[in-house]
Amino acid sequence: MAQNLRNYQTRIGCHISWVPFHIRDLSRSGYRAIMVSISITAAFMGMMLQPQVEQASDIVKRCIVSLSSAQTAVGSYLISADGDQKYFGRVNFTLKKSDMLALDSVRTMEIFDGKQQYVIDKKSKTYQVRDPKVFGVPYMIGFEAFVGSASMDSKDVMKPVGATLVTFDGQLAAKVVSQDQTVYIDAARALPMGYEYSVGGSKYLVRYKDVQLNKDLRTDAFTFTPSMGMKEVAVDSPSLTKVGSKPSMSSESASSVALQTLISNKRYTVITFAQARSEPSGILLTRMRDLAANAPKALGMVVVSNSKDVSKLVKGRLGLPMIVDNDIRGNRLAGLFGVTNYPTLFVVDSEGVVQHRQIGGSETLLRDALSNLGIELP
Repeated sequence: MAQNLRNYQTRIGCHISWVPFHIRDLSRSGYRAIMVSISITAAFMGMMLQPQVEQASDIVKRCIVSLSSAQTAVGSYLISADGDQKYFGRVNFTLKKSDMLALDSVRTMEIFDGKQQYVIDKKSKTYQVRDPKVFGVPYMIGFEAFVGSASMDSKDVMKPVGATLVTFDGQLAAKVVSQDQTVYIDAARALPMGYEYSVGGSKYLVRYKDVQLNKDLRTDAFTFTPSMGMKEVAVDSPSLTKVGSKPSMSSESASSVALQTLISNKRYTVITFAQARSEPSGILLTRMRDLAANAPKALGMVVVSNSKDVSKLVKGRLGLPMIVDNDIRGNRLAGLFGVTNYPTLFVVDSEGVVQHRQIGGSETLLRDALSNLGIELP
């Protein structure tokens, strides 16, 4: 069926492309005859393709119903790049309502227990704790209906509109194209088969294997307790200014000048990038205000936000110096420091050189970083 679809498209494409090269040699009646012929051919093709479009849409709808009603899902997936048949390694996945996820590979493991996401590096024996209010609820592409639209942006939810029939790994499948990826749904089982996506000019293909719904799971499948010797590390991002580097702040930017003035008066300064609509920002700012009240004189604290309304997240007075980062010329501190998630913390010295960075408001990580710099918080 998919082959027939490709053949029909080829025929009508060649038929129409032939017309412009000969149209000047035709009489008006001949021109009309060809245009009528094209119209009839196009209408016929629409009639032929319509059942396939409806079938593809039906496959996606059945997949959404199955995943929405399922309580658990298990399976694995393999990833290859740029058409290469070599895989990066198998990853086993486990999903459970509501919003629970576990991924397990040879080197890493990810667990989301519905409240916190833990990313564990087995080789280095380190782990990160990610707040879903900062990073969003993790979910697997193609399994959006399992999680539910309430936990993600509406643009990320798979929809049957625009689905087409194709062949994927030799099997009939429905193809759904969204903004960032292309998902394939098994026509027979109405379950995700895989998806394609592109990053940095490279194209990746993920193939799902052995997907099963409503399987019994271990009671500890979504539980993480750090073992002896494991260490928590800060959540990082390649976009953030590197430790040991100094952001190039403009002397023509009011916000940059204000920050440089503040940090030059302290041995170290904690810079908190916060956002007015971020609940985690409000929680962190409240705690930072309390810490600042008894902090050593060598330590400064400052809040950077694109709106002064961020102070409304804190009950009572903010009690911290705040820089409104809204320079219309583009010299914004958030961009200079590479901040994309809120809250994000930096510790800089009096010259503005970054000594520590972290996404999220882990007080433990901040205390450890300051302790390593000789600053002890009460």
